[in-house]
Amino acid sequence: MPGLPTRIRVEAATGSHNKARATRGFTLLELLLAVVIFGVVLAAINTVYYSALRLRNKTTQSIEAALPIQHTVQTLQRDIEGLTAPGGVLSGELQSRPLDEGMNLDSRWERVGPEFFTLTGQIDHTSPWAGIQKVAYYLAQSTNQTEGRDLMRAVSRNLLPVDVDEAVADRLLTGVQTMVFSYYDGNQWQESWDSTTEDPPLPTAIRVQLQMTPDTNVISLPAPLELIVPVTVRADTNATSQTEGGEA
Repeated sequence: MPGLPTRIRVEAATGSHNKARATRGFTLLELLLAVVIFGVVLAAINTVYYSALRLRNKTTQSIEAALPIQHTVQTLQRDIEGLTAPGGVLSGELQSRPLDEGMNLDSRWERVGPEFFTLTGQIDHTSPWAGIQKVAYYLAQSTNQTEGRDLMRAVSRNLLPVDVDEAVADRLLTGVQTMVFSYYDGNQWQESWDSTTEDPPLPTAIRVQLQMTPDTNVISLPAPLELIVPVTVRADTNATSQTEGGEA
């Protein structure tokens, strides 16, 4: 019995100590450590977020810049694939020279490549246009203060003889430096073509090289865009043959 009060006092003292430890707050060092960890986490989240945001903006800009080029390449390919044989009622010759003659457009524009007749004129079954139209490509001075020139596609739908060629031009692409057409005759590429003197009148393929203007912070020129389209239409010259062995 004499030792009982001592144990009670020890247990009471231990319980009071545990209660004091349970109700004790954070120390200053623990608060500083928590603030540092929280700041590091916020900095990491901020870095990841803004990196993703910059990547999204750059991707969007790249896609927006590539869309006009993709549309231009598709239009060029469609026009060349629809090339008509020369000598028809509504189709003329394929001639790349002279470049100063052609549709009645702005005299300051530079025609690149030939005027050619293609089967891309019909928009839909209800439009009043025929399937054949005359197409030519021009380079014009930029109208929006950008580097390079504008690529214009001129179209003439009225192929009957008229005093003034009623051509309509649409802007396809901006920032173009040069555009070059070349023609494959089966053996080599030629810089010019004249269907009135060549045999066969049409080349085997037509190549278009499109050089874009580099950005102001880029020293070297970018690689030119190159499009090669086979010419599948046959335009052999008419020739009469005599059967050997006398008259038929």
